[in-house]
Amino acid sequence: MLEWHSPLSAAHLRKGRDGADGRRLVRFAEVRGWSLTEVGVLPGYDVCVAELLAAQVPSGSLKEARVYKIASNQSWIAARDLSLAATLTSALPEETCTVTSLTHGRVRIAIAGAPVRAVLAKVLSIDLRHSSFGVGEYRLTGLHHIGVFVERSDSDIYQFFLPRTFAQSLLEVLQDAALEFGYDVMAE
Repeated sequence: MLEWHSPLSAAHLRKGRDGADGRRLVRFAEVRGWSLTEVGVLPGYDVCVAELLAAQVPSGSLKEARVYKIASNQSWIAARDLSLAATLTSALPEETCTVTSLTHGRVRIAIAGAPVRAVLAKVLSIDLRHSSFGVGEYRLTGLHHIGVFVERSDSDIYQFFLPRTFAQSLLEVLQDAALEFGYDVMAE
């Protein structure tokens, strides 16, 4: 049986760099142990699917989950439940929606530290001010010509869902942007 491994497991990615003043103010961490499922609702079934998804919450399937509305008829669900896609596939009628596991196609990275907004301002073309991008909000944007999903999960913490095939090069772009501040790379 094939075993999943992270595209970021290379040893050189686990090292950090000192900043201009010798400190390391930014932290990069790969977030592991989560699933990402896309639910696409077919025309006319919005209410039905919403009710069925809500019914999954008490049963525990969506416990510790975050639902992101990425389009008018599509949502991503990030959860600690690694079997969420299978659970939703059996719970949601196929004539109402599609359920697709995106877990193995994405890598999740958290970036934290006081200068994180200054780092991200170098590589993202979105407004990162607190008044425009608050805690709990998310955006679909581009990073180095690649479409990425970014969420502001705390005042100085952002999380990215990166396409797996570009994860290593995108992490390197982010690390380059953090060079002046110094950074550490760790597993979460």
